[in-house]
Order: sequence, then C-alpha cells, then structure tokens
Amino acid sequence: MKPGVPAPSVRHHRVLVWFAGLYALLMLSGCTNTPPPASWQANTLSATETFTQAYLSGHQAMSQAALAGARQELSQTGRGDLMARLELTQCALEVATLAPTTCPAYERLAIDAQNSEKAYSAFLLGRWQDLRADDLPKQYRDFFAAASQVAQTSPTANSAQQGSKLALIANPLSRLIAAGILQIRGQLGEVDVQAAVDTASLQGWRRALLAWLGLQLKSAQAQGEQDKAAQIQRRIALVLQQPS
Repeated sequence: MKPGVPAPSVRHHRVLVWFAGLYALLMLSGCTNTPPPASWQANTLSATETFTQAYLSGHQAMSQAALAGARQELSQTGRGDLMARLELTQCALEVATLAPTTCPAYERLAIDAQNSEKAYSAFLLGRWQDLRADDLPKQYRDFFAAASQVAQTSPTANSAQQGSKLALIANPLSRLIAAGILQIRGQLGEVDVQAAVDTASLQGWRRALLAWLGLQLKSAQAQGEQDKAAQIQRRIALVLQQPS
C-alpha cells in the first residue's frame, strides 16, 4: 500500500490503532452463548471515533462534545487505565496537528495507566531514552527503530533520510502522529512536512492540513522561496474558503 492511500476499511483505519486494546473489548463475539458487550463499550468506541474525525477536520464543538461523551461513558467503569488510554487519544491528535502539548489530562491519570500507555506517552512526547521498539504499537516499531538510529548517528540527518522513515507507516493518522513527533524531536525534514501535508489533504482532515501547511509556509518564507510561499498561501486560502 502506498503512503497516503487509505485501506478499504477507511473508517476503522482512521481510528488510532494503538486504541485497539479497548476496541477489542467492543467487538461482538461470534459465540452465541457469549453475552453482548455493555452499552458503555459501544458508546465509548462510537464517541471516540467521532471525536477523532471531528478533531482532525476542525469541527471543534463536535469534537469536544464527543470527547465529553466518551469520558462520561468510561467514568461509569471506574477504570483509570481506560480513561488514561482515552486521554492519550487526545494527546496523539494534538501531536498530529502540531498543537503544543504535554498531555496534561493523561498525566493526571498516569498513575493508573498500564505500561503500554506509559511507553506510548513517552513516545508521543519524544522522550525516547528508555524506550524499545517492542514497547510500542506495531505500526510504529520500524519507524522508531529507524528514526532512533538516525538520531544517534546524525541528529541533523537530511530530510531524504527522514522521509523514508515516515514511509514505513502505512496508516494515515499514525503517519501524521509520527511526523508530529519528529517535529518535537527536531528531526523533521522538508520531505516529512510534504508527506504530512499530502496525508492530511488526501484524508480531507482540514485542521491537520492547515497546521502542516502553516509549518510549510513558514519554512518557505524563511528560505526566501517566494513562489512556493505564494502557492502554499493559495492552498491555505482554499482550505479556509477565502478568495486568493
């Protein structure tokens, strides 16, 4: 599968893959003598998926309402570990859209988080010192190993090298998250920014696209690339539905 090309089941691929632990709880069993899942499980999945799509597309009111709904459903369980996982969803989306974050909502629940969530939070915030590839969700392991090696040998590795690292991730949202992490770690190259722009554009994620186009515009302006900057500004105006 080429980077940026959504899989057939686009809807589920757009949900955070690392959230699969909770997702598995929500799948109906094929055994006829197995009781159906509790309503909070299906409601949490639906609200989380709505939150994810609304956030990436820039529908602020809808995303906040969906997140509040997911929190309300999970609060019925008294499970701090599940709530921590939900809050990491928000943190990951912030990273994917270049929003400054320290994952404060997750940090308040970190004491009850499982080791997998603790590793993922460190990964999101670029704190890779004690991480191993096996600690992370599968879709990030090759990327993490390759990016870590580049950072050790040359922290200022060229963008072509970094671009190849993002290409290791097939899932569009996971790729955007990884690009955001490279930005946090100071390893982001021009080709990475373009990959993020292309990914957000192909998926129709308005908020994410504006964030990455904004970063691309700053780079073009800093380098005195007037024609490129003007082209990016036209794209931003189109996304904002403003006349150029």
